Amino acid sequence: MDSVRIYKAGNPILAERSTEVVVFDDALRDLIANMASITLQLGALGLAAIQIGKPVRVIVGRWDG
Repeated sequence: MDSVRIYKAGNPILAERSTEVVVFDDALRDLIANMASITLQLGALGLAAIQIGKPVRVIVGRWDG
C-alpha cells in the first residue's frame, strides 16, 4: 500500500464541505479503486474520500454479511 494519510475524528479537515461529484471520469474511477484497496488492506468497513484528503462526496464500503 502506498503511504496514505488517513485523517481521524477531531481533525479539522473532516469538517470541510466536500464537493459534489458531477462527472464520473477515469480520475474518479481511480480514486474509488484506491479507496477500495485501502479499505480492504486496513480491514475497514468503509472510507470517505475526505478521510484521505480528497474533498469530494465519495464513500466506499464493504459488506461481510
